[in-house]
Amino acid sequence: MMSEPRYQLSGQYLLRDIAGEAVIIPIGENAPAGNALLEPNDTAAFLWHTFEQPRTAEQAVQLAMNEYEGDEAMIRAQVCGFVQAALECQILKEADEA
Repeated sequence: MMSEPRYQLSGQYLLRDIAGEAVIIPIGENAPAGNALLEPNDTAAFLWHTFEQPRTAEQAVQLAMNEYEGDEAMIRAQVCGFVQAALECQILKEADEA
């Protein structure tokens, strides 16, 4: 049986607080965003911190449901959308198996 993939931050970007706003800064030479600064919303910043440790998308959904009030389907869709977009931008990568 295949286990659900775990994801973690790729190290291509940093999340910093600048004047009270979260900003994602590309630091990797191959970061797809080039030198563009990204401004995540509060949910994206929460998910960023969630994936500082290798986690499955399902684990991230459960953590988000504990953090935010809302419909499970909506939270699940937001987490899955974040994971997909973050993988495409190389903010997240699939974690190496331990």
